[in-house]
Amino acid sequence: MSLAAGAFAAATPVLTRHPQVAASGLGTPFAAGTRTEGATERGTLVSNTALAVVDADSIRAGLRTFGLDALRVRFGVEPSRIIYRTIDPEGRPTTASGLVVLPSSGDRDLPLVSWLHGTTVYRGEAASVDEAGPDRAIAVLFASAGYAVSAPDYLGLGLGPGRHPYDDIPSTVTASLDALRATRALAT
Repeated sequence: MSLAAGAFAAATPVLTRHPQVAASGLGTPFAAGTRTEGATERGTLVSNTALAVVDADSIRAGLRTFGLDALRVRFGVEPSRIIYRTIDPEGRPTTASGLVVLPSSGDRDLPLVSWLHGTTVYRGEAASVDEAGPDRAIAVLFASAGYAVSAPDYLGLGLGPGRHPYDDIPSTVTASLDALRATRALAT
């Protein structure tokens, strides 16, 4: 099964319950900034691993396979797994992973979507590592419509060290904001 087909298969329950997710105009202007300078600064991009590019025709075909509207697909997408600097619940420096998906348009002055996934108990189900999961599929859908997408795995999920501090809202917020900073560094 291809990346696109697997991702759409996994996302079908989410998209059929919440069709506005794929078709909404959510997002705020995202202007590419400069790279973060400090090696230990929060939001610093530590590593970037390019993942398999998905062309627009494959995305459309995946949507049609599940009877979903493909009209908003305008671009192929370029997903990347990132590792970035953030802080743990005690304020100590750590790293976290996430998924960044950009449209293949070449444009980097893009509206931004921050996709924050729901409860995940297994680190291997995070969007940056699960190529067939619903969170990866949703990020691909937004990027194919022309958005820059930041999908943080949160602390302790994906490739992040340690345990996930479940239901610790402040760490979810800091990891998500720092993922946005790393996304900006990658997009420039």
